[in-house]
Amino acid sequence: MLFVLAQSNDFVPQSPPFANGNVIPGWPQNTDLNQCLSSCRDYQQGCVGLTWKQPSDSPQVCWIYSAIYSWTNDGICANNACQGYSKVEREYVDRRFFDQQYNPWALGGTLPGYPSYGGSFQQCHQACQATNACFAFVFRRRNPQTGEGTICYLKPQGVTWTTDQICGFDGRSLCSSYSKKTNPGLPQQIDTQVFEQQVYPFADGATLPGYPVYNQINTAYDCSFKCKTISSCGGFTFKQKDPLNPNDQTICWLKPFGVTWRDDGLCQQNGQQLCQGWSKLDQTGGVGQGPPVDQNLFLPVFGFGVGGTLPGFPTYDKQRNPYECSIECLRQPDCAGITFIYKNPANPSSNNLCFLKFQGTVWQNDGICFQNGYSLCASYKKRLYTAQG
Repeated sequence: MLFVLAQSNDFVPQSPPFANGNVIPGWPQNTDLNQCLSSCRDYQQGCVGLTWKQPSDSPQVCWIYSAIYSWTNDGICANNACQGYSKVEREYVDRRFFDQQYNPWALGGTLPGYPSYGGSFQQCHQACQATNACFAFVFRRRNPQTGEGTICYLKPQGVTWTTDQICGFDGRSLCSSYSKKTNPGLPQQIDTQVFEQQVYPFADGATLPGYPVYNQINTAYDCSFKCKTISSCGGFTFKQKDPLNPNDQTICWLKPFGVTWRDDGLCQQNGQQLCQGWSKLDQTGGVGQGPPVDQNLFLPVFGFGVGGTLPGFPTYDKQRNPYECSIECLRQPDCAGITFIYKNPANPSSNNLCFLKFQGTVWQNDGICFQNGYSLCASYKKRLYTAQG
């Protein structure tokens, strides 16, 4: 049975059509082709492709995948019953944190658990950004000659950039490669809407899991940013390197709420104060009384975000203002922006709503934002930069 392939700028048809890989939990499902495509494109975290089987003697079936290792023929697809699509991926990179490497192969060790296979560029990029020990990553796209799927390499400090046949195909490079910046071009002013500096800089008591970290966070601002995006973090101490001791190291401690602050000999070396201590302010208050959304990280946009919403969202009265909604967006690697809808003052039964939106969201005027003469929406797009800068 022959039929016309669906057309979409977001997908590339695959032949053979059956994907071998990791099926996203909750799938396969009985959907038509358009629902199958939109589920992968808009609503599923980390979807890299799909196989759809049209109905004949059995129901229509849609499989969507978080990783695809190869495309094959399968008995279930006999008589051209299936269509397979890989998702076209736009390689967004936050250029404040990463430098592109044009010798694409990172010669040196690879972090434990890597390489990983069959995933997306964004999954690889976000894994490196979220891993303190990762100083570079190489993402190798699918090899169209061999059919071999994608590969992600996370790399430690000290790799050498060179060329390698693993990245080559027909005179073109299959690899996209980036190293973490040692001094990211971020503002160095700690957000005083969120933190209050302590006279005594060292925080006693427990430390959050995974901390302290040594020689991986280079500024007090970067340490504060880690704390800012972790809801259980109540403050931090950052120790800079002693400029008179070439073997000294930076240290970032993240602390829970309720610690006590004191001085410490570790912070006093060669007559210098090397530590800063900051406690997180209590972000309580009514609607609209949170701190402003950080416009170094988010761009204000007008209207409601029309497009895919991350699973579990919107939330109802969990985030109380746009700032708290934006912090939730920073915690979610797939979040590209937010719309926060305030409670309607004319409707006591209404809720504060926090929508986290996928990449590709369109921001536009919508009646939901204007009710009873009130303007209720606040929307922000996460500032991301493409690989082309």
